Amino acid sequence: IVEPSQVRLLPGPDDPYCWRVVPEKQHLFSKKISDHSIGAYKYLCEGVGTTFEAISARRRNSSSPQDAVGLDGSIVSTIPLESGISFSARINRLQEENARLNLDMYHLRGVILKCFQDIDTVLPVLEELKEISRNV
Repeated sequence: IVEPSQVRLLPGPDDPYCWRVVPEKQHLFSKKISDHSIGAYKYLCEGVGTTFEAISARRRNSSSPQDAVGLDGSIVSTIPLESGISFSARINRLQEENARLNLDMYHLRGVILKCFQDIDTVLPVLEELKEISRNV
């Protein structure tokens, strides 16, 4: 766990974290927070978890084409988001989709149960008709 006073926009190579940032806000992670304006500071406060998040520094050792190198050589990961939506919006969309899929699954289970019940009802009748047709 990193103490809040030790968190930096430009983490060093020995820090246990790096940043994952939407590409449009990558510029905020190109310099120290003290070198930013008040507006950038406010944006950073509002953007935590929505347009950027801290991730394990292990990503540093497996940089991908979506990673950018900070001024000090640290990895700052950028992730393409669907039409620029935030992490929170993506989470909300996925939760809504999951809820819809759960409802669909519940409904389909009911349909399948009804089919099995109908089969249980029809099978004895078919067996009876089969027996009658043999006797004719």
